[in-house]
Amino acid sequence: MLNANHPLLKVNPVIQFISILTIVTIAILLSKLNVYHNSNDWNVVCFGLLFYIVINVVLGIFQYKVLLYIGLSILIYIALLFCFLFMGKFGLIDSIRSTSSHKMVIVASTVFYVVLTVISQLIRLLYTQTQNI
Repeated sequence: MLNANHPLLKVNPVIQFISILTIVTIAILLSKLNVYHNSNDWNVVCFGLLFYIVINVVLGIFQYKVLLYIGLSILIYIALLFCFLFMGKFGLIDSIRSTSSHKMVIVASTVFYVVLTVISQLIRLLYTQTQNI
């Protein structure tokens, strides 16, 4: 795949967590300052979660220690969800109950995350098996 010194192998899901939380927080602050019109803060949260899911799956393909990376990324995904739910509970963002399909936001993003992670690891497995031939 990649040599051990490649920078993609050194990307930690914790760094992704901090980045996504920062981006979403800045976007929500801009929304609260009426820089752009946003009907619900969970629209911004969903884009943040989608960005995390896609970048995490792409970076997960290139990791040497796959199980450690996937385990940590799942914990970080759950931590992101809890952070956003607590932000809604304490009034920093709109409550998830103000969305029309609040349960579907969490269920759909989680299913999307799991499916993409499994597909990416199947692609990685297929690639490594074909390289041994």
